[in-house]
Amino acid sequence: MVPGAHARRRLEPDADFEIGLAAHLRSALGPIATAELYSRFVTGSSEFDCRMRRVIFRALCVRIGMGLRIAPGVVFEHLETFEFGSGVFIGAAAVSAPEVARGQW
Repeated sequence: MVPGAHARRRLEPDADFEIGLAAHLRSALGPIATAELYSRFVTGSSEFDCRMRRVIFRALCVRIGMGLRIAPGVVFEHLETFEFGSGVFIGAAAVSAPEVARGQW
């Protein structure tokens, strides 16, 4: 058996500016424009693209914990219904709908 890699990672708190940027996007752009912004970063593999995916998820989701990692190509519907705990990794090209949001990922 191979030990889990993602669950063993040391969890670093998300930067305060990410949390602030997510709050700004939520209030300034609203959910539709923020979701459209996601398309600019969905396929990128840079550290900035990864960070912006997390910021946008934080702006749109009910709640996300620290250290959420979203690989390139992740597609979603109705992100406003999702909750993610700390240390969650969403793999490349995952496609999700709201009914997968709680405890079934």
